[in-house]
Amino acid sequence: MLLHIQLLFSGISYFFGYILIVIKLGHFMLTGFQFRAAKSLLEYTFRDIANVIGIHETTLVRFANTQNLQYIRGVSHNIIMIKDFFEQKNILFPKEHTISLKRDDAFLQSNNTNLTRFQLKASRIASGLTQDELSHYTKLSSSSISLLEHKNNMEYIESSKIQIPVLRRFFEHLGITFPDDLTVTLIKDPKILVKKKQK
Repeated sequence: MLLHIQLLFSGISYFFGYILIVIKLGHFMLTGFQFRAAKSLLEYTFRDIANVIGIHETTLVRFANTQNLQYIRGVSHNIIMIKDFFEQKNILFPKEHTISLKRDDAFLQSNNTNLTRFQLKASRIASGLTQDELSHYTKLSSSSISLLEHKNNMEYIESSKIQIPVLRRFFEHLGITFPDDLTVTLIKDPKILVKKKQK
């Protein structure tokens, strides 16, 4: 009887220990979208990141090839280092399929009809569209898109060539949402819808 009780408690302890490990690792997981968007928003090359955190470039390239809604697969220590690296640069991952920019006290939230450079760049990366391809769908020249993407992350984008709410709705139709002006969340994979548009 005593042996059965000991085995029972041992099993319970193992179960909860396993759950804690899963929760801890889950907290440090990154999706393909989060990794690619963070890298692009900071305008870092694979070599830049590799030189700082000591992960081989080919590993980072493999991570970047992960689909939007899938978790990058690799050694958990490497993923933790990547996540910490981005968070030190004020790129945050508050929940699954979401990327945010840590705001400073001077930032003022708009009326949720505009877009920041942060949101424009992250959304384009999520959609898998080049600047030329986005230009095709929005009728905004690729040079104009390039200029908008060269703004500061917290700057609101403005253009006389397109109404920003129209551009925002284009991304929303692809399954991209904007909970606030420094956050982007995927509710579905926009690349799938883009491929349907291209057929």
